[in-house]
Amino acid sequence: MGIGTDYAQTPLGETRIVRKTPNPVWRPSQDIREEHAADGNWLPAEVPAGPDNPLGKFALYLGLRGGYLIHGTNKPWGIGMRVSHGCIRMVPEDIESLYAQVAVGTPVRIIDQRYLVGWRDKVPYLQAFPRVRTVAQEESEDLTPAIDAIRRDLPKGRTVDWVKAVTVASEQRAIPIPVAIGSPSLGEILDGATEVDREPSPPATSSDAAK
Repeated sequence: MGIGTDYAQTPLGETRIVRKTPNPVWRPSQDIREEHAADGNWLPAEVPAGPDNPLGKFALYLGLRGGYLIHGTNKPWGIGMRVSHGCIRMVPEDIESLYAQVAVGTPVRIIDQRYLVGWRDKVPYLQAFPRVRTVAQEESEDLTPAIDAIRRDLPKGRTVDWVKAVTVASEQRAIPIPVAIGSPSLGEILDGATEVDREPSPPATSSDAAK
């Protein structure tokens, strides 16, 4: 997913889907139009559905003040980055699947859950995401939530390499990494990965920061 920038953060809290729209029309707010104009990019009052529409093909409107959406994108390379004005972006295939499964009125919780624990072939994995912070917030990291998450989801009788778990939580690479005793490190996993060729993604710019 893609979320809001430091200066236009995605709000946390509970809400609902209040409207669903296929092939949505994008009506950028005045502040977005002014921001784009400052970069020499003049936006129209409405952007119709199509390849130039940053909302993609599907939009789920949330009941949050400020007009926030869960929507697709015409720039999937921006997924995983903080480039929106607070909306939640999804890759086209994922938003299409989600759109078909949820109804108007579906509850939505937007949370900042930075530590996720999962299992594969009885091996525990820890995924640690960087904290959503402003530039001014540089205080030291408290890893207690990561330890609590592992303990909460650790089946009885299973063990974890706590040194490795703390390392994963500290590095915050957002990659699921095994933390069982004797499991490979991230470096070892990457050394054994298959390299694939792909076109490089263009860098994000302020003109890409659509809702």
